[in-house]
Amino acid sequence: MFRLNPFSFPVQAILALFLALLTLIGGCSPSNQPSAKGCNKIAILLPETGPAARWELSDRPELERRIAQKLIKNNNVKDLTLLYFNANGDPQKQFQQANRAIEQGACLLILGPSSSSDATEIVKKASEKQIPVIAYDRAIDNGNIYADYYISFDSKYVGQKQGEYIKDQFVNLDNKNHRYELKPDGNKFVMINGDKNDPNSKLLAEGLKSILQTEYIDTNRLNLVEETNIQGWDAEKAADKIQEVLTKYSEIKIAWVANDGMANKIIEKLVKLGYKPDQILITGQDGTDGSIDKIADQWQSMTVCKDSNDLAEKTALLVEALFQGKTEIPNTKFEKLDFTKSKSLISKAIYSVNLENSGVPPVTPDSSNDQVSIDKKNKIEKLKKTCSPQNPSQ
Repeated sequence: MFRLNPFSFPVQAILALFLALLTLIGGCSPSNQPSAKGCNKIAILLPETGPAARWELSDRPELERRIAQKLIKNNNVKDLTLLYFNANGDPQKQFQQANRAIEQGACLLILGPSSSSDATEIVKKASEKQIPVIAYDRAIDNGNIYADYYISFDSKYVGQKQGEYIKDQFVNLDNKNHRYELKPDGNKFVMINGDKNDPNSKLLAEGLKSILQTEYIDTNRLNLVEETNIQGWDAEKAADKIQEVLTKYSEIKIAWVANDGMANKIIEKLVKLGYKPDQILITGQDGTDGSIDKIADQWQSMTVCKDSNDLAEKTALLVEALFQGKTEIPNTKFEKLDFTKSKSLISKAIYSVNLENSGVPPVTPDSSNDQVSIDKKNKIEKLKKTCSPQNPSQ
């Protein structure tokens, strides 16, 4: 029995201590932790439509199909509701959409943040309502507030694939038909990265530099004249930036561009400025149709495809586990990452696509070889198929 002893401490102090302990114990109770057990109304909130077409053309349909399959077919859910929102690159709009989803009774949020830093307010609001949040493709973590779960591609690996392509272009420089006319040293190089508040931007740059820093940048084989981040991954701002860089530095040989949306707008700007195909080596990622067209036309040099099937499957499996009252996918361990406290699952279903005929046959993400090399004589449609989902849900 708990008794107050007024002779040891003032009664008020003991009462205050007791109440504080009760609050602490209550705060640690599992009943206060976000739960999606039995959740049949799920909100999918994606960040944009324009800069990267993948969100609407690939991520959305794969998420919807696979979540429906897991809950309706496997768990006999009769009244599943999937709410869908796209922020079109507007963090404030996404916050309003998240509020609307919560008001409509969503009990689980799958959130691809328009802005990772602004999205912490959505996580905070959801946490107050005991609603779990899965950060989709972009981490949400400001050090104090973070999503319950994080599912994404290995962005460092994407950066490494981009770096490997650049590195490969230094082979056989004495060949008079070298595609980019690179020199043994002093090749001017610019890095156009994504939003500085998006952890993926940092990881992409880390991956790239893990391949190029020591052997190429430090030895001045690559002369890194500018490294910049583009707020919101804004493609128009990226195009304006490349024009600014070209005004300051002549003969830029390589433009490392973090994604296809920015690369496409940069190429449009280069066309207006009178540049020619293959005059500048330009990278990208996402495998959009626009980038494939530009690779076929020899404007863009390469892209990195990311299989949305794999990311959507991991997300759907986690949704199913949470629906069943579990906290993790059976037989699957979460990864510990140094940039987020969220329980994390990382996909390496990633492969590069370029135009060179290196003798490597076309492959799918299921192959042991993660390099897709397409002869330029092949049809554009064949190129585009290499970045399409290989095994859509049935």
